[in-house]
Amino acid sequence: MKRFVIRAAGFGFFLLAILVAGIWLPPSGMNDSLLFALPDKMVRLEKLKSPRIVLIGGSSCSFGFESRIIEERTGRPVVNMGAHAGLGLKYFIDQVRDKIARDDIVVLSIEYEQLADGESPAFYGGSLLVPVVVDIDQYAVNDLDVNQWKTILKNIGYYSANKMVGHVETPIAAIFRKQALKKRKWGHYGRMSFNEYGDVRKELISVGFSVEPSKSCDGPLLKPAFEYLIRFDRYLKDMGAHLLVTYPAMQRSSLVKIAGFASEVDSALIAGGLTIIGKPTMFGVEDKDLFNTMYHLNASGRERHTLRFATLLQKHLKAIGAGL
Repeated sequence: MKRFVIRAAGFGFFLLAILVAGIWLPPSGMNDSLLFALPDKMVRLEKLKSPRIVLIGGSSCSFGFESRIIEERTGRPVVNMGAHAGLGLKYFIDQVRDKIARDDIVVLSIEYEQLADGESPAFYGGSLLVPVVVDIDQYAVNDLDVNQWKTILKNIGYYSANKMVGHVETPIAAIFRKQALKKRKWGHYGRMSFNEYGDVRKELISVGFSVEPSKSCDGPLLKPAFEYLIRFDRYLKDMGAHLLVTYPAMQRSSLVKIAGFASEVDSALIAGGLTIIGKPTMFGVEDKDLFNTMYHLNASGRERHTLRFATLLQKHLKAIGAGL
């Protein structure tokens, strides 16, 4: 029995050593992914002088806004912090919270799934949190809550193993395949796919693809998410900044499928005293405006959506005394 315990402990220590070694290895094959654009966007945010407009949200934000138009219409410098929704709305808020200054405008574009309850609420993020916390934004650990830690602990072993395999596999594969060490083609999901504002570059989304309508979410609202938004709103007001919440441009036929849920979201946000730009139905778009998902717009669709949004934004800025 004693020998078995010793062997089991030794094996456990061996696995732990592998896990730790994998965590400390530099990322393999992901250096050019969109996740590594997060520090680039943060650099722009920190360089811009207030009063600024800070766009935050999932990929519907980076695919849905043409920041140049918003900047021209409002006279304020703009940064698009939009990234993959798999990081969770909570992360997006925490990422910019300490960077916001007096008179800044934070525009929060909320993908509906982020406010739905379920077994693994999207609001807290998913497995993509692991590479961000381990390799990109280590300071994020200071803001993680128990739900995010559960997700990280659940996925960190797999991520660590993948990193180790990547560091071993790539050099070996190169012996047999001359092209093995060429950079992965990330396309519109890469670090270099963003322009100076943080939007996905126009030339990458010039042609759209067919998108099948789908029902993206259902079920009860995630009450802690709304409470978090309300606290964030109060935090900004206390420092003299402003939070404006809006809805993403979304394939109209898919929006119809979640009309009831979208209406509940709108009512809950209003009940929480948040300032809302528009109604969900105002941002439904036709298939001709889509790029490759119900939330991703092609170049012409993005321009149309941004012009419509910028007009609404200007009215809100004047209402709060922050217009031109």
